[in-house]
Amino acid sequence: MSKSERNERKTFAVRCYGEGGNGTAVIIVNASERIVGDVVMQYLRAKPDGYRQCAQASLLEVQPHDESEFADERVSLEIPGVVLEYHYPEGEEVRIPRLVYVDDAVALADKLDELQGQAYDGRGISCVRTVVHSLRRGDLSGARACINNESDKIRSHKDIVDVLERTGLWHRIDFDKWGRSLSA
Repeated sequence: MSKSERNERKTFAVRCYGEGGNGTAVIIVNASERIVGDVVMQYLRAKPDGYRQCAQASLLEVQPHDESEFADERVSLEIPGVVLEYHYPEGEEVRIPRLVYVDDAVALADKLDELQGQAYDGRGISCVRTVVHSLRRGDLSGARACINNESDKIRSHKDIVDVLERTGLWHRIDFDKWGRSLSA
């Protein structure tokens, strides 16, 4: 293996289970699978309640990102470290992970603001401005709520949907997977 292959950045999905079986999943960009667990543990310990999310690195499940349930999430390899974090809510029948952390919310807000400002001859898209405002305040749940509530307006802007999809805030529904079509 050459030195450049060893230093090549890859993405990994890391899952850990906390108290009561509820869990956390983290998408991380790193060059080595061997140190992914340590980097994730540092990330979790830096958070006020991070110690509850995972007790030790040996409890982490590390797998290549493209083989995980998050394989559809597009992740940039530019900056190493934790780029997305999801929580699995406890007590729900279907455990759909909820995005709770985006690496650079301000940069995401700037990109969305730039794109929405170009729409409709510079008048922009008001619902995307609301998302931008929420992201700049650090209110990820507010941004997510606005995206979900206004998805009928946002989905007609492919460039904005692409950015939201890359960060895990937008999910395309594959109706073929459910055995139904849109017209049904």
